[in-house]
Amino acid sequence: MKKILFGLAVLGLLAGMSTLASAAVQQGDTTLTFDVGYNYMELSDADVNVWDLTGRVAIGRFLTNNFQLEGILNGMTGELDLGDGTEDFSAGAVLIRPNFHFLTESTTVPYVGAAVGFCYYDIAGEDETNFMWGAQAGLKQFIRDNVFIQMEASYLRTEIMDEDLDNFRIMAGLGFKL
Repeated sequence: MKKILFGLAVLGLLAGMSTLASAAVQQGDTTLTFDVGYNYMELSDADVNVWDLTGRVAIGRFLTNNFQLEGILNGMTGELDLGDGTEDFSAGAVLIRPNFHFLTESTTVPYVGAAVGFCYYDIAGEDETNFMWGAQAGLKQFIRDNVFIQMEASYLRTEIMDEDLDNFRIMAGLGFKL
């Protein structure tokens, strides 16, 4: 019973905080977002599955009320199981993302977008830099006029060790209108 009451209290607090927010985004707004999450990656032609922790910082500018151009610095670390043992790996990416936002006068603002950029991988001492591209869909939930919670699912594709790498990502974070 205590867990149910606690859950209802948290939901009530979030609902109450979101009523304090007014028009969510508009042309000229600049946002700064900090996200963390998990990646699931698959290499083609190999039985390699990877889960790792990722973090990113994004800064974006709304060029219209709906269209945002965003730059992202992303980093991740984890272990890669190549079948004959695990290897530590780290990676980073620099991405440019155009995002289209819907319901921009609401406190809940969904969006979809694309991403292009470059990624750097270091696996067991071998490193490489490659082109990366993908798409994302997400949601900004404003809890104040200039503070929002962001949730996102994305797909990124690149090449690593002469294999195609599919990267599925779930992120959550906190953002600010500057």
